Amino acid sequence: MCKLPQENAYAERVQGTIKYEYLNPEMITEENIQRKIMQILWLYNNERPHSSLGTRTPVEYEQYISSLDEKDRPQMTVYKWSHPLLTEMPVANKKEKRSKKEKSQH
Repeated sequence: MCKLPQENAYAERVQGTIKYEYLNPEMITEENIQRKIMQILWLYNNERPHSSLGTRTPVEYEQYISSLDEKDRPQMTVYKWSHPLLTEMPVANKKEKRSKKEKSQH
């Protein structure tokens, strides 16, 4: 679990796409779930164009980026979030568990 919902934005986007565009509950069974997962991953990465990638598939975009000189490759920050809760909030320590015997001695 995250401290702020914005931390989950990218994962939620991918999961939402998979859930609403590729999963049909009637088609998933215990026997075929592994095959369906592999099929969904292949479709998402090889056939589905992504508007954020210039309507390329992730595989096409990766090939395009690889063909560019390193200095010409676009720079992108996938996740950048700064918020006082994330950077300044102290982590609460769990209380040490003590046995009943230890508690009665204090």
